[in-house]
Amino acid sequence: MRYILIGFGKFGKLSFQRLRSIFPDSEFIILDPFLEPDTLVSDEKIKVIPVGGVEFLIGNDLLYDTDVIVPVAPFNIAATYVLSFYNHARCTNLPERIEEHFQNCSLIDHATIVVSNANFLCPDDCPEGDRCTVTGELRAPMYDRIEHLSFPGYVIAVLRSFQLAPGVGGYSLSDLRSLTYSVSSEGKYLIATSCKCHAIISSIKIEANG
Repeated sequence: MRYILIGFGKFGKLSFQRLRSIFPDSEFIILDPFLEPDTLVSDEKIKVIPVGGVEFLIGNDLLYDTDVIVPVAPFNIAATYVLSFYNHARCTNLPERIEEHFQNCSLIDHATIVVSNANFLCPDDCPEGDRCTVTGELRAPMYDRIEHLSFPGYVIAVLRSFQLAPGVGGYSLSDLRSLTYSVSSEGKYLIATSCKCHAIISSIKIEANG
């Protein structure tokens, strides 16, 4: 298995350490435009590349559908991938009053919102069980909640993030590509990446013929 970490700040480093300890035989590609290549003592299974993650994914023909992306950068990687993949895509306004559908949320800008089932700081090693590991409350998974929302004029596309290690989630490159192909038609889309408790949602518009 090969893991592609996008971002190598506090949570990127923590994610790498946990994945490396659980899967010592796996390969790792660490992408961050602000890092020097010698940030880690690299061996043949660890590559540190000082480049933007989406730029790397779009322009690399040597990746596999089975590669696992670990999004630990402070932006919606899936939405950014779609925007980079289609030259006739752009950010657009979120639906009006979208925040009313979530108890805990924060608007990043006119096109992106982060939402959560929790109104507290979650432990960074949460095992993502069926019940909240802090309160014991049984909650509907966030990805299900988002998929069942309805906003006139918008199509909702959700990319589920699966838990790879305590507090670490990710998705396959195959799933990212499938989501991208599914939003190729002209129109407005809400692109969400979501685990059971948290999500980031961005609004994009695919325009006709670029």
